[in-house]
Amino acid sequence: MIKKAAILVLSVGWLIFSSLPVLAVDPLLNRAEIEARIQEKEQELVQKREEFRQRLEGIRDEHKQKIVGNLDASYSRINQRWITHFNNVLDRLEAILDRLKTRAAGQYADKFVEAEQLLAAAREKIAVQAAKIYTIEITDEASLRGDVKAVHQQLRTDLTTLRAEVKAARDALHDILKIMAESEGSPEAEKANTVRQSVSTTSKDGNASATAESVVIIE
Repeated sequence: MIKKAAILVLSVGWLIFSSLPVLAVDPLLNRAEIEARIQEKEQELVQKREEFRQRLEGIRDEHKQKIVGNLDASYSRINQRWITHFNNVLDRLEAILDRLKTRAAGQYADKFVEAEQLLAAAREKIAVQAAKIYTIEITDEASLRGDVKAVHQQLRTDLTTLRAEVKAARDALHDILKIMAESEGSPEAEKANTVRQSVSTTSKDGNASATAESVVIIE
């Protein structure tokens, strides 16, 4: 029997990507690589889903069974939302970086190389994250709370790590913007505001909500 249902918020409602610039790696190629990795994992996912379904049927309490089933489905959904969001952020950052490189006319080459490397690294980490499978490993009915919490924490940790990668690239581009603004004698704040408008931290298409998604953990 469920003692109580504690609401835990998956704290991924961050992404302070308000003001930021970006890179020049082929986004189509990177997206294709991400899709390929996801497809490679498809068979493994099918197998894990079947194993999970069988173990889920072993839970006698129907209420617990429903909660755990819904939670398991939510982890993949949450991961995909943030993968889509991070990809969209990098797309916008890359577009801004291209414009900055054109405006720089060969200046600050080392800074641009660093930013491009960080953006490429972030793309790679997104591909790795996209291929991850989050399935609750049900041991027994008495251990459900711990089983669910383990997956919850792993997803949270992985997304936090990925966010740090994207933020590092964003910060490198922000530094370039600041240097260029100071060199050109223009107010940096005004330029930063332009970037904030170009790179929104929230998804306009609703694929990645900036608000945290709540999940119920069995206790």
